[in-house]
Parts: sequence; C-alpha cells; structure tokens
Amino acid sequence: MAPPGRVMGHAGAWAGVGEATAEEKYKILQNAGVTMVDHPEKFGNVMKSLLKQAGKDVSKIQQSAAANQRRGMHTMRQVRPRVVSRAQKINLSQQRDLHLREQKAVDHLSKSLEGFTISEETPQDTDSVYLSISVDRLNRQPCIITSPSSNPRKIHHRLRRFPYSYLEGPDKATVMEAIKHLQLDAAPPAAHAQTAKLISSLASLHRSQEAVSLAVNLSISSSGTLHLSSLQLFYDDAAFKSNNRHPDLHALRDPSQENAVEVEAEKSGIVFVKLNTDDPHASIGTLVNGAGLAMNTIDALALPPHNGTCSNFLDTGGKATSQTVKKSFELILSDPRVKVIFVNIFGGLTDCGMIADGVILAFKEVDMRGIPVVVRLRGTNEEEGQRKIAESGLELEAFDGFEEAARRVVELSGQ
Repeated sequence: MAPPGRVMGHAGAWAGVGEATAEEKYKILQNAGVTMVDHPEKFGNVMKSLLKQAGKDVSKIQQSAAANQRRGMHTMRQVRPRVVSRAQKINLSQQRDLHLREQKAVDHLSKSLEGFTISEETPQDTDSVYLSISVDRLNRQPCIITSPSSNPRKIHHRLRRFPYSYLEGPDKATVMEAIKHLQLDAAPPAAHAQTAKLISSLASLHRSQEAVSLAVNLSISSSGTLHLSSLQLFYDDAAFKSNNRHPDLHALRDPSQENAVEVEAEKSGIVFVKLNTDDPHASIGTLVNGAGLAMNTIDALALPPHNGTCSNFLDTGGKATSQTVKKSFELILSDPRVKVIFVNIFGGLTDCGMIADGVILAFKEVDMRGIPVVVRLRGTNEEEGQRKIAESGLELEAFDGFEEAARRVVELSGQ
C-alpha cells in the first residue's frame, strides 16, 4: 500500500509508478502455484505442513537443525573497533530522500533543460501525457516510462516501460517506441522531434545527477510547443551522504515545503509516512520496527479478511530506544483520524524489553487521548517485554499471534 515514489524505511525501499500492488503480487504468485502466507509468523507451520506432505520427517529435520546451529566463522571473528577521532562527526540520523516539486522543481529543470516551457501547472484546455525516466526493476536497467494519459487513475493501467542501457543511454529505436505509445498523432512533426530531444535530455540528467525518477506531464500546443508541468524529481541521497556528490542539488531541499510531521520524525531517526490522506476513515496507527515488517503489517491489515486501513507507515529502525518509541506515539497521535495504535515488534536488533519501556513511558508522558493500544512483542527478550506490559497496569491489550492482534485492531478502529 506504499504510495508511488516514496521511500519506505531506512533500507530505502520504494514503490514505482504503475508497479503491481501487494495484493496483485500476492495473487500472481498464488496463481503460479506458490504457497502463500500473509505474515512471517506463519512460515514455520506452513513449512512443516509442506514437508510432511512431501513425506519428510519434520522432527528429524528439527533435531538436525538444532544440532548444527552454531556460530559461523563470520560471526565468530573479533572485529577491531573503529577508532574515530574527536574531529570526526558521524551522522546517525535518518535523512529523507530529496523530492523536488512545485517551484523548486521548475527552477531546477529550467536550468538543466533548454528549449522547453516549464511551469507548475498544466495549461488549461490542453490534454497532457505522462513521461518519466526511472528504473525497470525486472530488467535491472533504467527505462523510459510513457502513458497517453496523465490522469493518476489511468496511468497504472496505460503506462509502458522501455528499458535501455545505463552506459549507452536510450537508442533512437527505443525513444521512437516510447513516443509512439504517447499517441501524439495529432501533434505537428516538429513536436515529435522535440519530444525525442526531451527524452534524451531527461535520460542524460537521470544518469548525471544519479536520480531515481524524473517525471513530467507533457502537453503540446497547437503550434507544436512542448509544455512541461506537474514535475516530480526524485533523487536518492546515498551519493550525497556517502561521498558528498551533488551538494548543490541537495542544498535545494526545503523542509518547509514537506510534511511537518515527517520532517519531525526524521530528527529522531524515525521514518514516518502519512498514508491514505484522502480517506477520513484510515484510523489505524502503526508503530513497527523495520521497513519490511512495517510494510507487511500495513498490507496484511489491508487484505482480507481484515480489510483495515492504516493512517501511517512508521519504521522505528533497528536501534530504537524507549525515547524513540515515545516520540513515535506523539507522531502517530498528531493525526486526528487515529482511533487505535498497533505496536507490532519483532525483536531482532531491537530489545522487546526496551520497546515495552517506551510504550509505558508514552502512556505516562504523552496525551494518549483515550486511544486504545494493541501490542505484539516477539523475538529478543520478548518474555521481559511481555511481563512489563502485563504488570504495567495500563490499558494495553497484548497478543502473541498476529492474526488475533490484527482482528482486535480492526475491531477497535471501527472499520
């Protein structure tokens, strides 16, 4: 359920325009004969069942696995700690990737492209098409994406991808195929040549500035003039953070133009994305550690049989502290739509006892507005975390399994 073009979590996962939804991917795999589960906690029992069906002795496999489970050489090595001088500064905070929109995007693209009319909005009484340079994950190449309609409701069904070589750029045949899909039959011949020039220029810019996606709506006047609008320029900040490449580009970031809650989350090392902004009934707030589990939690709640709608994505990160958890509650509660908060934690790097401390701290120091909280803690130090929750005396509902927790969350949300 991730919004296209948004980075979801510290790992940098993002959903592209026109890519299949979680539900569509689930059905594709299911139709291919893959045994599917909608949550990680179900893997174990399903694997046991499949092994039994194949005539395998599950008990022997478990005994063998337990006997061979020992630390590998890669985890046994003693790593010499890195010595950092006082002069060095290490930035451990989560930073948001750079999205240029509106006037910032117009100004930047106007300096980078010549010969095109660029503005924030599409001119009235003109139809526009969609054009972007992005990544084709299936072919592991950059690609041209075109759609004969820029209507957000139609792009998903009408776009096509045209992959090309990263080193060589798009050749003439690929560019012509992409333009053909735009269905510019009524446009003057000169407009076709200008569109080809635009695609080549955007592809060059995509590589030189290490962009993730450069998207525009394209309209053509009766005289053949190309007009670019509704710009969405998306840059991965890894190059900037690791080697300070493109500092001028990343200096364009203007936090005042971004979602204030998401910017506030960044300061605490939290990745927060507001979801379903046009749905007043998106009433489930989520607090999860790890981008994968956070996305899975939102998708599992949205799919049948639960059919719930979440108000946010929140990844506390693997190094969350009790203060991070407290801050996460404050961020979630800033959305008046929220009627229940679901804390779903799998303790790998994260200590469940510490998460429990954070939940209890939030109840003591944050105005919870009477919002019920459902907690599921599994993994590292889970017994300690569950004990703290049980003995807190607070109005918390704790569950071991995801399914029963999810059912209760949706019930409390009133959806």
